[in-house]
Amino acid sequence: CERVLNQTGNAIPMLFLEACKLDVCVGGPEMLAYTAMVASQVYQKVVAAAAGAALCEFAHPPGHSYIWDPTCSMGVLGCLADGKNIECRYCGFGPYESIPCR
Repeated sequence: CERVLNQTGNAIPMLFLEACKLDVCVGGPEMLAYTAMVASQVYQKVVAAAAGAALCEFAHPPGHSYIWDPTCSMGVLGCLADGKNIECRYCGFGPYESIPCR
């Protein structure tokens, strides 16, 4: 469990270590992949988005919502919101209403 959960070197997935050990004992090896997936989703949806938003580099703070979205790529709606970082993404308003602000 530890090797699988610690692939990024981030401490957040390691919070799932004890649960992973229990799940694998009870549910078998397929639970290892499931626990790793849940840990990754928690990290991406909560921690990375919140911490990442601070990485956006607006010259002037916008009056609208934005997040850090590591899935962004050039040309995707809302991405490159700050004009500097492709992962900085507008969300939850106007043309970006369909983009959740997780």
